[in-house]
Amino acid sequence: MSSQKLLKRPHENEDNEVDGYLHEVSPIKMSRSNNRYFNAKIQTDRERYSELVCFDIGRHPVMKTAAEKLTPVKLQEIREVPSQKKGGSTDILVNHRSILTVTKHLKFQARIPKPSDELEMEIKKIKNIAAFNKVSF
Repeated sequence: MSSQKLLKRPHENEDNEVDGYLHEVSPIKMSRSNNRYFNAKIQTDRERYSELVCFDIGRHPVMKTAAEKLTPVKLQEIREVPSQKKGGSTDILVNHRSILTVTKHLKFQARIPKPSDELEMEIKKIKNIAAFNKVSF
């Protein structure tokens, strides 16, 4: 028998950790495959934000509090996966194996993320639609 190497998943984060500030923690949602999850954004630099998807709903209150109080956090044992929303970018995946800790200082201050240009464009399109028409995303 020959030993086989496990193949690494594409786009998986090498160092498996990220430091930053959490923002915009969503309510708990249900996926198409009936898994409960929530989203957030994590600020990893002065102007850099990444989408975060968490399938460990037990972390929801802690992450929501960290976002509200702008507490710097470290997430370990995470994965970067291709984004479901934005082609060409990655999302950070958090699950029950991930580790969330409070960190003391970061080299940047927390900044509330600006609405994306994509969302602003969608709002402009909606405003131009005549009354009583259906809108879908």
